[in-house]
Amino acid sequence: MLPTQDEKTPSRIQLKSNRLFQVLSMFSAQDRKRLDKFLQSPFFNQSKTLTKLFEVLIDLVEKEKTGFVKEKVWSKIFPGKPYNDTNFRKACSDLMELVEQFMSIENYLLHDENANLDRIDFILKRNIQPLIKGVINDQAKLYLDRNYWRFSDYYYAYAFEKKYHSLMNFDVKIDQNLNIDKISSNLDLFYLTEKLKLLNNALTNNIIITKGFDMNDVDAILKLCEKYNLDEHPELAINYYTYQTISNGDNVEFYYKLKAILEKYAVYIPQEESINFFDATLNYSISRVNKGDKSFLQEYFDLFEVGISQGVFIVNGELASRRFNNIVIAGLRLGKMDWAQQFVNENIHLLPADTRNNMYKFNMARVSLYKKDFNNVLNHVRDVEYDDLYINLISKVMIVIAYYELDEYEALDTFLETYRTFINRQKDLPDGIKNGYINLLGYVRRLMRLKSGDQNAIQKLKEDIANATASTVNQEWLLEKVAEF
Repeated sequence: MLPTQDEKTPSRIQLKSNRLFQVLSMFSAQDRKRLDKFLQSPFFNQSKTLTKLFEVLIDLVEKEKTGFVKEKVWSKIFPGKPYNDTNFRKACSDLMELVEQFMSIENYLLHDENANLDRIDFILKRNIQPLIKGVINDQAKLYLDRNYWRFSDYYYAYAFEKKYHSLMNFDVKIDQNLNIDKISSNLDLFYLTEKLKLLNNALTNNIIITKGFDMNDVDAILKLCEKYNLDEHPELAINYYTYQTISNGDNVEFYYKLKAILEKYAVYIPQEESINFFDATLNYSISRVNKGDKSFLQEYFDLFEVGISQGVFIVNGELASRRFNNIVIAGLRLGKMDWAQQFVNENIHLLPADTRNNMYKFNMARVSLYKKDFNNVLNHVRDVEYDDLYINLISKVMIVIAYYELDEYEALDTFLETYRTFINRQKDLPDGIKNGYINLLGYVRRLMRLKSGDQNAIQKLKEDIANATASTVNQEWLLEKVAEF
């Protein structure tokens, strides 16, 4: 007997998907529950068909289906009625419109300022006098004792003052105290803060050079900023000092002012903005270290600690692997070996699950390297291959050092050849970086052949390493090893 349509195996059924199903599949469980309540409300939706369609599709989503059979969905909504593709598509389209409306309302409800401004509009248009005082008081409460004003707060305050101006009929009641100064001030603060953000982004991403970003009005913008007491406007101050820090690298005064404000207000700044500000200061610190100012390594470390302790870098419960690695190596370079080991053990759970195990081994190998526990270095990374090319390269450098320090010259000789082959196969690795690693391998081979009494060879190797034209990886370690001869 031939199988009926319902008895066909899933592999023979053509599952369909559309924009509606894909969007619903991306909603969280909480969002789906709130969307369900939204669709149940007759104020927004009076169609039982759309409510049923939503229920059927959500049931498939929760069963982790990748699509649906249109005819089966139809039969659950309209039992006994023949499938009509035009009507089905229309129902999906109508439901999608409601879903998009729900998204707008959900976002709208996140901001009290939106609701307050729209209430004022309603009151103005209908001249509802009894509500005027209440809406003004509600607006004042929004900013009462607020430690930090975001740039959007300035915009909302500007928009409110404009509406308040109309609400109090200032244009005809000339005896009233005009609030034009507040309108102007809030507009300026919004504009200046947003403009500085764009300038900082352009500077950080080299857009000015590559895209010809217009910088002609920078001096005027900076002068306008200086009219305000920056201590009273931390959002403006942070953006102002960020610009000055990035564009005036030799003047550390701006950096220290930016750092002080960040440490004070980090917990109040929206996370995405806060990350950008911290990255600007971290990049500045590294640039100072690269110029020879080693004191800024401690600055880098301190800033990182503040960023992690205040949750700035913890996004959706996770700390990016590169940030984790950077704070560990900064601690190690400052001689904080025990701190680094404790940090790895206590915070490894913050790393993404798919990289957690390998990142633990990699960082524990680095701790072991700084503690000169070379056997443990090999135990952690000898048999690990990393998805990230640069971490792979660094882990293999640690193996080279460990073999050399343990006098495992036979194993080292074999590994050097394997490592050189690995480097040469990396076609996307820039030549400057590739040569740096190749140089390391060549100098290690010369170290292995060096004899303690051959002063000419020792001096020649020392000079070659010190004067290498291409960047040489672990140059300080190489010079230290030559000095031992």
